[in-house]
Amino acid sequence: MRDLKEQEWGFLIGYPWEEAQELLDEEEVAYELRLTTPPKKAATWEGARVVALRFGEPLVVICSPEDWTVE
Repeated sequence: MRDLKEQEWGFLIGYPWEEAQELLDEEEVAYELRLTTPPKKAATWEGARVVALRFGEPLVVICSPEDWTVE
């Protein structure tokens, strides 16, 4: 398992979650995916991108859909 460094994985911000997941799997990094959504919207991974990382063991990859419009 690799030692995580903030500068090493920060480039994942903005990546589609599937691509980030693939890269982390290839590098054998322990991670957890989490999804955040706008208020009153159904949670969906469709079109979700990485919006934040929380460094620790495991790395927490926070994803969000691109559309944050609230009605």
